[in-house]
Amino acid sequence: MTKSVRTILHITPHLGGGVGRAVSALCTFEEKSSRHKIVLLDNPEKRQFMDYCAKRDIPVAIRPDGATLEKLISEADIVQVEWWNHPLTADFLVNSLPVIQGDGCRLLVWSHISGCNFPFLPYNLTTCAQFVVTAPHALENPWWSVAEREKAKRDIPVVHSSGGAEKIGLATPRPHKGFVIGYVGTLTWFKLHHDIVDFCAAVRLPEARFVFVGDPVEREGILSQAAKVGLSEALEFAGYAENIEETFSGFDVFGYPLNPYQSGTTENALLEAMAVGLCPVCLRQNPEKNIIRHKETGLLVDTVEEYGEAMRYLYDHPEERRRMGIAARADVLSRFSLSKTAADMENVYNMLMRQPKKKYNFADTLGTTPADWFLACLSPEDRTPFLTNTEDSIRSSRDVLWEPSKSSIPQFSRYFSDDKILNYWVQKRAVQPFMD
Repeated sequence: MTKSVRTILHITPHLGGGVGRAVSALCTFEEKSSRHKIVLLDNPEKRQFMDYCAKRDIPVAIRPDGATLEKLISEADIVQVEWWNHPLTADFLVNSLPVIQGDGCRLLVWSHISGCNFPFLPYNLTTCAQFVVTAPHALENPWWSVAEREKAKRDIPVVHSSGGAEKIGLATPRPHKGFVIGYVGTLTWFKLHHDIVDFCAAVRLPEARFVFVGDPVEREGILSQAAKVGLSEALEFAGYAENIEETFSGFDVFGYPLNPYQSGTTENALLEAMAVGLCPVCLRQNPEKNIIRHKETGLLVDTVEEYGEAMRYLYDHPEERRRMGIAARADVLSRFSLSKTAADMENVYNMLMRQPKKKYNFADTLGTTPADWFLACLSPEDRTPFLTNTEDSIRSSRDVLWEPSKSSIPQFSRYFSDDKILNYWVQKRAVQPFMD
């Protein structure tokens, strides 16, 4: 018999970024029949969402020992793993869970990546436990067979990872100079389009200012490119911001050109911008085209030139900018609200509660070593250089695999410095600097 209040134990490396916003919002949602607890597998770099949960009586355990974690799992009705192929998550599933799962558990894996690009989501991994994805295009994975995609659509629910955009009010514009095109999010090449400066230059408005909000990881690289086209003075890096409404109130438009190979899904920064009434301009690619209704709630473009044209149109037509911004807010609150996310996830919880607890084994799918876990989440194309395993082949591998974090080889090797294969790859790649 289903208990009136059940316990959901979330296992996650951290509560940072979009994942932190989505998980903390779900855990603290008021109209629910579940009690949530959170385990962090790593020490937090940012405490914003962890503190948000703690203030709302959501217990957060940081790197608990094996005995404590075993007790938390045994007491939980459902164990929910937040997945994006973080090295510590793979380690937990392969090494820790088999030892501490006792007589078993009800395991739910919520994938916060599309898996269509790096990090890849192997279909076999989705069959190891009850998987949930955060966007419908994740079920159109080009590396899966037709039969696998069809089965995934039947077996894998879609639950958008809303951060609670409905809590954000319609922005009251803050007085500012110029025409401000704002970006909020991760400032790494993993997320941001590599031609971001070209996009800015294409706007060709003397009044245009480009404000980037987020940890300025690639600040110097962006400024270096901007200097070559005389655009440095128009760029501003505002750093990480916790007061998102205040940040958005200083923007005229939300410009969000993302790397076409990034693996995002719900894009909470985009949803929040739309929720405050900003008109977004994005590339026509997943997940942006699943969120924006072209010419109704924002503008979708295909090229750098079209991006510039869209921005000039919005500059010349403030009434259209306002109309689409208001429509964007209404659409986001309808389709991507926290209440809908919570209700959809409750349906998944109800389904799981009808099943008995059982034991899980991820080693057969992910492998047994950190190098295995990394390779398991590469597409066949990206995996080839490492199977060839020569110096030239490793150096020819894509730069995205060598980012400082985001499930990359450097991140895996930092956590597992004694893995000889990872060390070999790092040593061979080090003989050649990263390409732009």
